[in-house]
Amino acid sequence: MKKLFTFLFIAATFAGCSYDDGDLWNKVNDLDSRVKTLEQIVSQYNTDIASLQTVVNALNSKDLITGFTENATKTGWLISFQSGAVIEILHGTAGSDAPVISVKKEESDGLYYWTLDGEPILDDDGKKIPVTGAPGEPGKAAVAPVIGIDNDGYWTIDVGDGNGPQRIQSNGKDVMATDDNYQYLFTNVEDKGRYYIFHLADGTTINVVKRLAASIIIDAEPEEYFQFGQERMFSMKLEEVADATASGPRGWTIFPDIDNDELWVQAPASGSASGTVRVTVYGTDGASSTASFRVKADTYRLKTVTFEGAYWEPFVAANYNGGTYTNAVHDNYNYPLWVDATTQLTTDFPTWFNNDRGNSIGFDYPWILSSYNTNNISPALGWYQTDLYIYNPDNADATTGGGRNGSNNFLVAFGYMENGPYSLGDYRPVFKFADGKARTIKSMYINSTLYFLSVVAEGNSLSPALAPGESVWWEATGIDANGDEIGTIRRTFASYEHVIKEWTEWDISELGPIVALKLNQGGGTDNGYGYSLPAYYAIDDITVVLDEE
Repeated sequence: MKKLFTFLFIAATFAGCSYDDGDLWNKVNDLDSRVKTLEQIVSQYNTDIASLQTVVNALNSKDLITGFTENATKTGWLISFQSGAVIEILHGTAGSDAPVISVKKEESDGLYYWTLDGEPILDDDGKKIPVTGAPGEPGKAAVAPVIGIDNDGYWTIDVGDGNGPQRIQSNGKDVMATDDNYQYLFTNVEDKGRYYIFHLADGTTINVVKRLAASIIIDAEPEEYFQFGQERMFSMKLEEVADATASGPRGWTIFPDIDNDELWVQAPASGSASGTVRVTVYGTDGASSTASFRVKADTYRLKTVTFEGAYWEPFVAANYNGGTYTNAVHDNYNYPLWVDATTQLTTDFPTWFNNDRGNSIGFDYPWILSSYNTNNISPALGWYQTDLYIYNPDNADATTGGGRNGSNNFLVAFGYMENGPYSLGDYRPVFKFADGKARTIKSMYINSTLYFLSVVAEGNSLSPALAPGESVWWEATGIDANGDEIGTIRRTFASYEHVIKEWTEWDISELGPIVALKLNQGGGTDNGYGYSLPAYYAIDDITVVLDEE
């Protein structure tokens, strides 16, 4: 085609010296511009054909899309595949009388074949030309047609059969190529979440799956309790999950229902009482993610109060600064009863709060819901200003993540009972069951506050440090329906050699069924007025026995 235009230019140049050739030059320049435009069109046409072949190949070989962004000129999309292939697809207005290259899937063999204006493209033997190889054999025997323009300016197509470029016809006539009849092969690409839909000019659509990483979160406590034979359902939050597998202790039945985002777990009738449930989910790329939790079974059912979730969040001490709590929940002693719907476990004020609030010591309330933690154990933080903190060696100063097993929330308690000459009486913090039903509290997790740790180690103006031979104990006392004490369990909380500064389980089940529980702290140092160490301690994950036989 370029040769044809060059010949016309030379002939015009030598036609006569006196001729005003301005119009001719304009026409030649216009022709040259059109030639360049047509060359660009041909190049883009064949690029689109190669991109279409890549898309079909990805479908057949299960190659996954890993990236999808708009190109720099906002005229199309850049698409990358797991295999490393990258294509650019342009979108625009279709021209008129342009050849429409597309593909069509044959149901008989599942292969895509090239089409031209809706009809199959045939080779010299009259056979359809596959876009790519058979499924699982990408690229095998795959030929892509090559679009061109001959010297006379007509569209051509070369199907690789050895016959070279042949003119494209429409209604039995050769089709002249013009610079306004380029046909965009892709008209749109839709993001459908798990896959993309490629829309072709002839209405054909091709779906290619994304590469998506799977994730799973199970709405379960770190340890869940069952009665033997009990079945329970746990909700799951799943993202981009194509498949899942599950395992559990011997004899347990574990079924992940990924269609409904549910995990069903059934304990055996007897036998294996504990173990770990694991659920592994797989994304479309085959990569996996696993979530797990512990399970235990017994003849009774257990419930753990964790102080986590939407009910508890409004009660977390907010804007804490040097012992001042600005959370409106605590103003004017308006402290709510915290009730867990299943266990009916709630907190209560100790006796001295009801009798003489003006003589309060420490907190103006016996319980604070906290989440503060730090890995800085230095007393330089200020002793009383760290009464809501626990020591967490894995975390810098933080307002979340202080609870057991990395959960957020825990209780900080203040209070104890003295019987000496300077005693203010019984101001032990209280747990009770709001419905008055006696239940066994199996265990709770206890920890030191940073305030307690600092004074034990360094002392302060109110208390000397813990000395050799001294220890601090904790007591849990059970109360029956008549308000009488029916038993007390004591354990060492701190000594000169060792202080509890991590979440530690305390089994108090030997108290049996109780209606209320009082906690006490004592021992340690004496400043002449009785127990002098700060009676601040942390509690989390209280486990209650339900349905006792």
